[in-house]
Amino acid sequence: MKKLLLLLLIATEALPVLARIDKEQSDRDSTIYKNVNLNEIEVISSPKSETRFFEFPGSISIIGEKKLERQHIMSLKGLSSIAPNLYIPDYGSKLISSIYIRGIGSRINSPAVGLNVDNVPYLDKSSFDFDFMDIEKIEILRGPQGTLYGRNTMAGLINIYTKSPFDYQGTKIKAGYGNHNTWNAALSHSHKINEYVAFSVSGKYRKNDGYFKNIATGKNSGSTEVAGGRA
Repeated sequence: MKKLLLLLLIATEALPVLARIDKEQSDRDSTIYKNVNLNEIEVISSPKSETRFFEFPGSISIIGEKKLERQHIMSLKGLSSIAPNLYIPDYGSKLISSIYIRGIGSRINSPAVGLNVDNVPYLDKSSFDFDFMDIEKIEILRGPQGTLYGRNTMAGLINIYTKSPFDYQGTKIKAGYGNHNTWNAALSHSHKINEYVAFSVSGKYRKNDGYFKNIATGKNSGSTEVAGGRA
């Protein structure tokens, strides 16, 4: 009788251990042969290329073509009058064009504010001061942008987008005249040949006799003459 009770006790203790071993083995087997169904991969576009205005994680100003024409803004320096926290001083030379955003900028060394034209970076400040031609819109991004746009964007970035001949076709002629014998003329033409080929050409000329007069000679001084084109 004692032997029978001893055997029953041993069996009672051994059964949970055997059950645990069988369960661990079954878990390993099921892990090896388990079928896993992955959900469809969702690709989120980079904010550098596509971002809704109200979803952009920062301070941004967007200036369209109509506002540029209404305010008679012909170059980057004119943006200072309509864009908050942006200041571009005029030192009298196109080779010295410093841009300041929120008071941060650089006059001598590498620029602290970047400039991209159609996603092409302009790394030298001497190329910043150019006359606008066929501008679609301008984006001014305030704050550091180095994560997406790289060097020279510690204070911010200015993105300039020109009109695509795939979206805009036709010929535009502009001319104007003002005091100090200031006059300008611009011509642009865009043409779409087919679904895959299009072209645009434009040219601009501007001059004035200067805003100062040499009292010794009686002649005007400080005249400017600017010409440019793109294709």
